Amino acid sequence: MKLRMIVTTLTAAVILLPATASARQAEDCRPPMRTKWEELGLTDQQKEQIRELHKENRSWRSESMKEIAEVRGNIRDEMLKEHPDRNRLNSHAEKLGDLYKAATDARIEYFFELKTVLTDEQFSKVVGNNGARQQHMHRKGQGFQKK
Repeated sequence: MKLRMIVTTLTAAVILLPATASARQAEDCRPPMRTKWEELGLTDQQKEQIRELHKENRSWRSESMKEIAEVRGNIRDEMLKEHPDRNRLNSHAEKLGDLYKAATDARIEYFFELKTVLTDEQFSKVVGNNGARQQHMHRKGQGFQKK
């Protein structure tokens, strides 16, 4: 029963999310810092260090999003078959979970690196604003709105 629920949930996600995927991917590829530099009072050295952090992480984020999109496509394609292979779907679901874990781990590492560049006050503003924005989007239900 749990397996059926997992497969059904994954199928719904794969079918319903592509409409918003490109906008969300573009947003996800931006650095998580939502606070403007002027608001933080960054020094030129801090700005340069942050640019380098973004540059180092940009290609990995882009590649990660492409891999996630590919696995979602594989799940969608399998579900559209007349007789979907449950084992293949489970394998895709596991791969998708691994990709999301790697992306989350990379994001956490990015914040640790960012924390070494910013003062405690600056970092608090960045993390606070990022969290507030995510909560706002969650309350508005963005990404799950009907068109």
